[in-house]
Amino acid sequence: MFKKSKVFFVVMFLASFAWSTYLVTIVSEGLATKSWPVVEGTVISSNALRIQHNQERYIIEVEYSYSVEKKLFVGNRVSNFNSMLDRADRDLQLKKYETSNKVNVYYNPQERSKAYLIVGVDYGIYLLLFACIAMVFFSAVNLRTLLKN
Repeated sequence: MFKKSKVFFVVMFLASFAWSTYLVTIVSEGLATKSWPVVEGTVISSNALRIQHNQERYIIEVEYSYSVEKKLFVGNRVSNFNSMLDRADRDLQLKKYETSNKVNVYYNPQERSKAYLIVGVDYGIYLLLFACIAMVFFSAVNLRTLLKN
């Protein structure tokens, strides 16, 4: 029985550690985007991709063009982490990103082809990161206890 518990907590530790590491990179990049330069861009196309969950959810897909120092770029990322939207939020976002609309495009000054329309970090990402870090500590404490016995 303890062997199964050890395996469970090892898997839990590794998975939560991996997710924590991934989310830290998302948060650090999201914070860095706040200082990226901004240029005006134009929406080429936008649509909503329906995600099948127990509730109806959507991800917005936007293609936009922008120019940096007379070089044209095409981007397709709204932010550094896709948010799932309900139908009402989907409709608001699609209206905001209608074809030919002007948008602010924040681009990475070191890699100008990398750009987002929304900068910063969504609070839900912080909550998810906190939960993952808590799971890392919880599984580590339980593993330590099991290994001492």
